[in-house]
Amino acid sequence: MSRIVLLLFAFLLTGCETIHYRLVPPPSDAGRLCVTQCAGIREMCIGREQQQANFQQHQCERREDHEYDHCMSQAGNDRDKRKKCERSRSYCSSYAHTDRCENDYRGCFTHCGGMVIQEVEQW
Repeated sequence: MSRIVLLLFAFLLTGCETIHYRLVPPPSDAGRLCVTQCAGIREMCIGREQQQANFQQHQCERREDHEYDHCMSQAGNDRDKRKKCERSRSYCSSYAHTDRCENDYRGCFTHCGGMVIQEVEQW
């Protein structure tokens, strides 16, 4: 019990922080055109990540439905076994990991002549 209290206390002492990025566009027209291309690449990357997350979600749901149907068919009319099947169902959740897309975009933005300023907000 005291270990949990110490961990909680340590967490409260460290605080939390949020990182924001302020983007200063490049001064030249060519640089701004380059940033527009970076944005297009970022959108394609985000689209791929969302598509992958949707696919994983769909696969998980299909697998869970199959396992549930199999369990229910094995349970037959036994109410206890059927309740066990209900309780054993898992929730499917998938997340689009777009951090890489954003990191790549900031790198591209800088390559085009823009500036990326990292601002850390602690609370």
